[in-house]
Amino acid sequence: MVSERIFGLDLIRTIAAIVIVFLHSHYLIAPHFDLPSGIHFPDGVDVFFVLSGFLIGRIFLNTFAAPEDFSWKNVLHFLKRRWYRTLPNYYLFLILNIILIYFALIPGRLNENTAYYFIFMQNFIVPLDLMFWESWSLTIEEWFYPIFPITMFVLYHVFKSKITPKRGYLFVALGMIILPLLYRLLTYSPDLDWDLYFRKLVLTRLDALGFGLLAAYFQIFHFKQFFKSRYILFPLGIVLYIFLENLFADSSHFFHSTFFFSMTALGVAFLFPLMYEMKVERIPRKPIRFLSLISYSIYLSHLPIAYLTHSWYEGSTATETILLYASYWAMVIVTSYLIYTFFERPITNLRDRIK
Repeated sequence: MVSERIFGLDLIRTIAAIVIVFLHSHYLIAPHFDLPSGIHFPDGVDVFFVLSGFLIGRIFLNTFAAPEDFSWKNVLHFLKRRWYRTLPNYYLFLILNIILIYFALIPGRLNENTAYYFIFMQNFIVPLDLMFWESWSLTIEEWFYPIFPITMFVLYHVFKSKITPKRGYLFVALGMIILPLLYRLLTYSPDLDWDLYFRKLVLTRLDALGFGLLAAYFQIFHFKQFFKSRYILFPLGIVLYIFLENLFADSSHFFHSTFFFSMTALGVAFLFPLMYEMKVERIPRKPIRFLSLISYSIYLSHLPIAYLTHSWYEGSTATETILLYASYWAMVIVTSYLIYTFFERPITNLRDRIK
């Protein structure tokens, strides 16, 4: 079954979520426990992008396995299932952020451009950078969800007699990898802010999800080669994903704004053959699965909680800081669990009941 949970992917999702929360909240403990200078940590969001492309690709290839599956009704059903999973939590936290900003409880600005956040246009081609800063990655994924299946639908129906679903999928996946890279190359300027104009725009980052699609293609259609290559690709993926950041982050603005994103996404994709078949009995499965299940809520809740609690650390000793930071993590996990249990999962269950 496509929906069956895969431990290795749960593990990599959990690690990515922990890294993201830590990097976004380390300023709370920085006065006593600062990060080593000169070391750049890999972007955990890249893992979510490639993993999302990989999982959506597998679902798509199993859902649209035959030519007769390519109906608009099936495409719309495919999209509805994705939207049931992602949109409710997004809008819940968007509204929550607006309320907290309005009452000056967390940082951010509200103006006439706030409405763009409701239609995922806050970082499509021009970054607004007003509020709800973690939403930039969600916007990229929400644009990916319709772009990919609708492009497949149009491509197949226009060239039905000349293209198979398998070949069309590969063509679209490669297109999603190549076009964002070309866009970064064509729009590159040393004067543009790297974070806002290259790392966080929809048009510049869809290739990360494209690499996930490509990994799904090889996992399904070339499984033997996919599996056999795991011990070669995994260390290469570690090099591309983890060490590339430290080699080029400060030395080349051009590379860091263009080819870097493609190479790190490829590095993440190289991790999947080993992680997909991972069977390590010594690693406790239940905590990993638990954190993986609530990772979406963790991603959305960790920044507001950090903003609301940062004043607690003023004048705290090192011991007090450790205790406060441990309580911060506990609040993030408990809040995420409650949201998952009483909001996210009921809506997902509703999706599964609706035909």
